[in-house]
Amino acid sequence: MRVLGFDLGDGESAVTLLDEHSTVEPRVIPLCGRASIITAVGFRDDQIVIGEDASVLAGAVNVQTRFKAKYLSDPSASGVVRLFAQGVMNQLLHQEPAIMSKVTRTVIGCPAGWGEGRREQYARLMESAGFPNVHVVPEPRAAF
Repeated sequence: MRVLGFDLGDGESAVTLLDEHSTVEPRVIPLCGRASIITAVGFRDDQIVIGEDASVLAGAVNVQTRFKAKYLSDPSASGVVRLFAQGVMNQLLHQEPAIMSKVTRTVIGCPAGWGEGRREQYARLMESAGFPNVHVVPEPRAAF
């Protein structure tokens, strides 16, 4: 069983991979050629683009940044969070199809103050973006 770790940060995001019973550190899966990317999403040629590709300088439109912080207070922010997560999943499926076909679980961190209801809602949002079998855990625990 392979476990995908997804750290969706307000400023930067990263993805890791770990075999379930491994005793070594998770391996970073580069996104767009980088160990971590700017948490930004937009469109170019009607395709979702993420990270540095989602900058105005790279020709992207409808660029959104700093949307995770708004997730708790602005209901429309969940659509942007989902769009970014979908862009990450699209990138992973494109870059690493063999690895992604073996991922059976996804662990995603969330702010420590989120209650069970909020974590469940976040898990469903991430699953709707394509992440398999999502488990949301408080960020301090996600590091373990």
